[in-house]
Amino acid sequence: MKPSRPFVLTIGGFDPTGGAGVLADIKTAERLRCYGMAVLTANTAQREDKVIEVNWLSHKFIQAQCEALKHIEFKAIKIGIVHNVEMLTHVIEITTKYWPKATVIWDPVLKASDNTSFFDFDSKTDYNNILPKISIITPNSIELSWLSNLVNLEDSLDLLRTKTNIYLTGGHNKDKIGVDYFADKSGVKKLNPKAGTYTPKHGSGCILSTALASNIALDFPMHLVLLKSKRYIEKVLESNKTLLAYHYQ
Repeated sequence: MKPSRPFVLTIGGFDPTGGAGVLADIKTAERLRCYGMAVLTANTAQREDKVIEVNWLSHKFIQAQCEALKHIEFKAIKIGIVHNVEMLTHVIEITTKYWPKATVIWDPVLKASDNTSFFDFDSKTDYNNILPKISIITPNSIELSWLSNLVNLEDSLDLLRTKTNIYLTGGHNKDKIGVDYFADKSGVKKLNPKAGTYTPKHGSGCILSTALASNIALDFPMHLVLLKSKRYIEKVLESNKTLLAYHYQ
């Protein structure tokens, strides 16, 4: 099966509002002219402003879903919510086995905006063996500190960019709201926001990371991947004044 659009796989949770999780990811991929497919790690009961319940799926069922899609040549894979480091490791092992050439992006979601915990965090976990297997991570400033065990933003970027590429989202940085950073082994690049009237959106992190995956799948050079992805999330944030984004205007 070889359509004219590249395939993008999202591995994450189901959000019945469609604002976050794999539904938001599929909308993003479609809007950016990719063909999105999804594998679930969890089913959730939630509103756009509150998580009510999370039911995590078994490692066996996650693998079964991936195995069903192993004939598809995904150019990029986005990983969303996972329960713990064991599930993350399992997912990475599967993606490496079935799609070794795919670019893998991990959105390290620690908790929802209402503070509901998603990732079973252990400060003693060593991510040094995991991060090099991931092409790009997309943390906010809180998640960056969690992964690095450091408080200072610059120190965290300098440490982690030796392991993987980092797209640091600026929504949680009160000093520089909307200013993102991309860090790789060559250095740190500042990504300034476009002037606009923005309203926070449920699932904005999901959308941004999938925009990156989609633009990579479309074979844009990295500087355009970053620019196009940032402009896409800005359009989403401008789309209306509610917590639920519009992807088409």
